Amino acid sequence: MVLRRREPGLDRKFRLPLHPLIPVLTVAGCVWIIKDLRPITILMFALWTAVVLVWYSWSGARIRSSVANSRPA
Repeated sequence: MVLRRREPGLDRKFRLPLHPLIPVLTVAGCVWIIKDLRPITILMFALWTAVVLVWYSWSGARIRSSVANSRPA
C-alpha cells in the first residue's frame, strides 16, 4: 500500500482487484471470526503478540547496534 502511494506508476506483476475493498473486507472477516472466540483465547493471543513484538523490536535494535559498531570508522 505504501508503494501505491509513493510510486503509483510502478509496474506491478500482481494487481489486487477491488482495492481497497478486499483488504477492508478481509479485516472485517477476521474481526467477525475473533468475536466468537473465548476470552482466554483472545487474551493468550494478545499476550503472545506482545511477547513477539517486544522480542522483534529488541532483536532488531540489537542487530542494528551491532552492525553500527562493526563498521570501520
